[in-house]
Amino acid sequence: MLAGLRLNLPDAAERLEAARGTLWEEHRFATRLWHREIADAIQQKCEGKTGIVELDEKKPSVSAPPPLYDLTSLQRDANSRFGFSAKNTLGLAQALYERHKC
Repeated sequence: MLAGLRLNLPDAAERLEAARGTLWEEHRFATRLWHREIADAIQQKCEGKTGIVELDEKKPSVSAPPPLYDLTSLQRDANSRFGFSAKNTLGLAQALYERHKC
């Protein structure tokens, strides 16, 4: 997806730790952009140009919701996605439950 855009992000190859790959590899098959600089670079490249919007025809479907997180899975995901510590994740989850009734 990103390689074809030829964006100018000079230090992209060094942005992430070696175990996870480069900034480009992280987004190669992603359906979302997780880094603002890539989104901004795409916006600058597209600004002022015309394009064609192609829509896929989708039919509504019914599926069961994913199972709820247990605390350990939540802490693992929060750490891998956002770098939160287990203690920080627990504090956030507790605040959502107590203060916001979520």
